[in-house]
Amino acid sequence: MKPLIVKLNLPFMKKKLSKNNQYHEESIEKAAKIAKETLKMTFTDDGISAGKSHFSDLWVRDACYAGIGALSCEFNNEVKRSIETMSTHCKDNGQIPLRVGSKYFFLKYLGLSKKNKDPMYFEDKYSGSVPMDSNSLFIILLHEYVKKTKDIAFLEHHFFIALKAINWLILHTNKKDLLTEGNYSGWADSLKKKGMVLYTNVLYLKSLQSMFELSNLLDQEHLSHRFQKRYLSSLDKFNACFWKETHYIDTIPTKERGIFSTDGNLLAIYFDIATPSQINQIFSTISSLNMDTDFCIETNSPKYPMNMIYAPFYLIRLHDYHNGLRWLWLEALYIICKEKCGFQHEARRRLFELSKKIVEFNGIYEVYEKNGPPVKRLFYKSESYFSWSSGLFLAAYNACKKIELPLN
Repeated sequence: MKPLIVKLNLPFMKKKLSKNNQYHEESIEKAAKIAKETLKMTFTDDGISAGKSHFSDLWVRDACYAGIGALSCEFNNEVKRSIETMSTHCKDNGQIPLRVGSKYFFLKYLGLSKKNKDPMYFEDKYSGSVPMDSNSLFIILLHEYVKKTKDIAFLEHHFFIALKAINWLILHTNKKDLLTEGNYSGWADSLKKKGMVLYTNVLYLKSLQSMFELSNLLDQEHLSHRFQKRYLSSLDKFNACFWKETHYIDTIPTKERGIFSTDGNLLAIYFDIATPSQINQIFSTISSLNMDTDFCIETNSPKYPMNMIYAPFYLIRLHDYHNGLRWLWLEALYIICKEKCGFQHEARRRLFELSKKIVEFNGIYEVYEKNGPPVKRLFYKSESYFSWSSGLFLAAYNACKKIELPLN
């Protein structure tokens, strides 16, 4: 009877599993198509804009993260134009702008500003807030572009700008050879993070790695030696300051040492800064905090206290913007990290779950409610064509493309 049972059940099981796998594949392919069309909608003569409505300017951090995904889809010229725009507006002191476009974001959001190409070097919260990730991301994207295209002539033309950009960063380091910053200076610009911030310093370390490799490509041995030495020194001090048993802490100094911030921890994995032992502990911490139980990983756990939130965001009921709402770019980064570290079936499963949400709402939006819908509140509506998340979703899609789904 045993062979008979196998003979009767096996074709049925194969048919059922094949149908499930086909559904997975179709959902992922539909989401990838939406992501590619969304990303293409943000292409301009100046490069990759952050969106199509209130984020239609070229925001440097958005263009750089989107650029990583764009390179995975062979949109090399759009990345090239983005780098050229950033280089053009690099200040004499080496600072790369926050964005190029509208001078006043609030007026842009209300639809009252004219189309222009003004470089902005300060955050909109108040003039003393300098973005600290633009320079690192510019260098990182230049490195990614050159790795992909082998365009050494382009590197030679922009290498001096990269040197100015890295020297600007070095001038903003402290005695520990790590970056310090003021409030609202990173991507999570509704939060008051002051001092040494995890996210920014991970990007800084990666920018030193990139300058080392770019210098080698141009046979600049004295510069490559300089950047390698600085990277290794800063890495040791970074681990001594930020690593606390199971993960990297968010800010130093801080009273909120217990907060796990997803951005910097995942970027440390993605950029090969975390060791294999640290990677396992970071993943274990995410699981123990139940941060990855729905369609999109949380930005942080536990929540930031009220006094760290930009006060006007309470008035427009957007206090959870970087403190509870869901950002698809982080989930895409999580998927990439899972695949990179050998958790391929989990990466593919999460890609499918994320794809379902993209297909459900037929787009890739800026930010989502924790139960899935794009944010649409009385005073704020999520950007509907968001290049940052679109680009990184495509990077995750291409990373997981060859993974076969398990049979159960």
